[in-house]
Amino acid sequence: MLLLLLPLIIGSCLPQTDKKPRSKRPLAPPVAIEHYRDLEIVFAISGGWKPDRRQEVGFKLVIRNTSDKTIELKWPSAKTHDFIVRNANGKIVWRWSKDKAFAQASKTKTLKSGSKMVIKSIWDQKTNAGKTAPRGKYTIQAEFIPVGYSKKLGPLGIQLVK
Repeated sequence: MLLLLLPLIIGSCLPQTDKKPRSKRPLAPPVAIEHYRDLEIVFAISGGWKPDRRQEVGFKLVIRNTSDKTIELKWPSAKTHDFIVRNANGKIVWRWSKDKAFAQASKTKTLKSGSKMVIKSIWDQKTNAGKTAPRGKYTIQAEFIPVGYSKKLGPLGIQLVK
């Protein structure tokens, strides 16, 4: 009899956890964190792994100076970054920089110790051709492209459903 009750006794002594089934738990937003030279670069996607088809998907890069000195970031043009969305076959369906004109003048950003810069963009779930992206799995890559600090982050995955 004791052997039959043993699993119940042991189970009641274990710490209680969230009883929600895995499929019902809210999904954490996809995030990638890179430590590169004196920078911490965080790439995040809003909307979770399965964003609603009616909402825009937000992309954010947060670049923080983790050193104790001031860093000067330089770009050869006004283009400081890019976001690229690929379908399950690896084909680019949307690129933030496509059809944008960037000033060909160099750009500089000074980051003091501990300070950060934030870059945000929105994807409306349409392709660069203007069509709604079909249901399926997609990967998103961020590119932060200052001279001497260039870094690719991701890819992070999402799935468009409904």
